Amino acid sequence: MAKVSTYTGSISSPLIRLFAQVAGMQVRPSKVLMSDRLSQWLSWTDAIALSAALEGPTSRSMPDPQAAVCADGLEVARVRATLTAGIADEGALKSSKAQGPAPVEFGPYRQRYLSLQQSMEFAIGTLRGRLRTTLTARSPALARLAALDAVMTPVLGAREQSVLSTLPILLEGHFQRLRQAGDLAVTNTHPPNTADGADVACAWLGVFCRDMRAMLLAELDLRFQPVEGLIEALHMTSSGHHE
Repeated sequence: MAKVSTYTGSISSPLIRLFAQVAGMQVRPSKVLMSDRLSQWLSWTDAIALSAALEGPTSRSMPDPQAAVCADGLEVARVRATLTAGIADEGALKSSKAQGPAPVEFGPYRQRYLSLQQSMEFAIGTLRGRLRTTLTARSPALARLAALDAVMTPVLGAREQSVLSTLPILLEGHFQRLRQAGDLAVTNTHPPNTADGADVACAWLGVFCRDMRAMLLAELDLRFQPVEGLIEALHMTSSGHHE
């Protein structure tokens, strides 16, 4: 029987769908409201900081705020393109296919996944800090949004990191299951020392690399959601929709 996991967000999330697919789980929404869950995550010091953020910091003037918005938009696109290219290069790890009968191990894939997670965390964190600076200079309302993002980042970031850190573990189980299925297919169809047997033996690795890249791209989408919200707020004000 399939396992059942409880998730508090949208089941339509690509990352959650992949999580369920790779882990062989059925995912159902939680009955706990997000507002109730958030109240459990906030400590009293977090609540004080949140209250201060909502009271509204003063905005600082920027020499050319319109130019800053344009530059920030270009930087968002550049960072996303760079991270996406790094994920696409994951296929290079399939070079083990040409290494003959030596067993394929998960270690290099784990290290690659962790390295890409660290790259995403650093690049997106730096980007959010830059966007908060621009927001603060635009208007009091956007300054409050920037302050709110600064307060909530460590609170929600800790929960996010706790979940995302399980993905390499989940992928390792997927890796082992695919490898066992591939070994069984070779045994049942072709001798491993033949060309056909070698192709069958490597087919599962291609499937795994595809799934790993899909998981990384879905994680990138998730991590970029706050950035997209901040840049959208900036674009709205640059179009004249602001206080």
